[in-house]
Amino acid sequence: MNHFKNIEFIGWTHRPECNAWVDKIFDYYVLDYAESGNLLMQIGDEPVQKLKGPIAFLTFPGPTIKFGCRIGHWNHRFISFKGELAENFVKNGLFPIKTAIIPINNSERFSLAFDKLLNYMNNPKYGNSRASYMLEGLLLQLHEQVPKKIIMPKDPRILQTIEQITVTPEKKWNLQELATKSSLSYPHFRRLFIAATAMPPGSFIFAKRMEKAGKLLQQSLPPTLKETASLCGYEDIYHFSKSFSKFHKISPGRYRDNFQLR
Repeated sequence: MNHFKNIEFIGWTHRPECNAWVDKIFDYYVLDYAESGNLLMQIGDEPVQKLKGPIAFLTFPGPTIKFGCRIGHWNHRFISFKGELAENFVKNGLFPIKTAIIPINNSERFSLAFDKLLNYMNNPKYGNSRASYMLEGLLLQLHEQVPKKIIMPKDPRILQTIEQITVTPEKKWNLQELATKSSLSYPHFRRLFIAATAMPPGSFIFAKRMEKAGKLLQQSLPPTLKETASLCGYEDIYHFSKSFSKFHKISPGRYRDNFQLR
């Protein structure tokens, strides 16, 4: 029974109408489950993926992981944990971080098992051993699912455009001009772009500008807000602050101050 005791449970809940946006580096493991709804997910520098429930996904220490939705909501269950048993789950392939997105075939069965675990966690009468056993059962269910094949477009013109925008999002990009340079009609260019990034070109540029702004403000000696706005392609600091707050859910000034206090 000692096998099941070497684990620390950190948090757990069920939010039927979740509209959270998470952007962080984790120091623990999380089994997330979107029973329904749509959301986006990005692990490190990998392409953004569009998820549609019912689907389970894993978050883990190492890369910056972003997920959630900015419009609408999704039915979210999660349980987070760490410790020796969690490391063994990863080592033995039970927590498969290399295939961290797993569509759920039998959502009724998975939801029922997840709810039993969450209900138990609210009154852990028999301690962590029982909870660990129930968690292991959920992870075993993940291995019973058919792996999802994610097909990414191979058109080098689109991939090159994505790379250019990622490197210099602050430029005044002309989307029609980008399509023309790629020898594509704009509607076809836009379709390929969305297939590659799960976002329209304009939204992708906006996201990359905001990500760059966040990195600038995380520096030990960050530029002023006016300089940050300019470096990210904004001439109007008010417009920049409004855009930053919309994306990061916090004002740029408070965002900068939070990092300076660490």
